[in-house]
Amino acid sequence: GGRFEDPWFWLRERDDPERVGSTVWSPFPADTDYFGPRGKAWMLNFRVRDLDAARLVLADRGAEIDEHVGEVEGFARFATVRDPDGNPVQLIEYLA
Repeated sequence: GGRFEDPWFWLRERDDPERVGSTVWSPFPADTDYFGPRGKAWMLNFRVRDLDAARLVLADRGAEIDEHVGEVEGFARFATVRDPDGNPVQLIEYLA
């Protein structure tokens, strides 16, 4: 990590410096349909400690919550919510 062309940026948890996490810079092709049929071209991703609790809080505040919760077994769970303009925001809970 650390090189500009490397999309992974590694970090440590402030409250638990032994726990390593990451974020990724990953542009998509202009014609992607990954973000859904709404013609959106980008998505923010946020790490959360508790995916289910974060989804409930955002739903209580009026956010549009996609029903699908994905999982990369043993690594992370993720779900998408939408901001007021309909842009996707992905929430990721790392499992270990």
